Amino acid sequence: MKNVLKILILLSISFCYSQSGDRNEKIKQYQIKWTIKAEQNIHEGQIDKAFIAYSFVKNMDSLSEKGKIAHRIADSLKIIVRNELKSNIIGTWKWKNSGSNWGISETNNDSKKDKILIISQNSLSFYEINKLTNKKKLIKTEKLKFNNIAGMLPCFWELVYSDNQIWSFRLKKDGQILHLTNTGEVTENNSRTEIVCGNFELTYERIK
Repeated sequence: MKNVLKILILLSISFCYSQSGDRNEKIKQYQIKWTIKAEQNIHEGQIDKAFIAYSFVKNMDSLSEKGKIAHRIADSLKIIVRNELKSNIIGTWKWKNSGSNWGISETNNDSKKDKILIISQNSLSFYEINKLTNKKKLIKTEKLKFNNIAGMLPCFWELVYSDNQIWSFRLKKDGQILHLTNTGEVTENNSRTEIVCGNFELTYERIK
């Protein structure tokens, strides 16, 4: 009986090592696959996609040689794509509608006020303009501050407001539409929450 038990234990250990080896090999192959994809993205000038691909390589195994290299490259690319995003969202934007990924709940036509967002190099200023009197009122100003706390997926397009709410800023339709989505909140110990469904969203159209 003792011999049988020893054999079972040895087989279990062998199986665990085999499973671990298979997993490590799969991770290695995925890293190679995504590294090739990232290099293709860079060759095609798609720096944002290259950042995401290198981030996947890093997240698969950050301690491997490929993971460490990908980490350094992703950090460098993040600076580039963030500067590009900042440059592209600078301007004056008019609120078009709001709601969630379940649907639109309010549009500009429903409101008595125009809502204007002015984005500069370092700040975001939110205004309301009375449609009847044309009176303009500053609602709030936020610093243009990027979020550096990682979520489930790699991203470079999130900003953090003074109330710790995290918002993604995505451009659509050749830079003429700005889509803001509330994706979570910064919490204690340098961590964050993550909203994956029912996110509040705002859509703006460029007017200047």
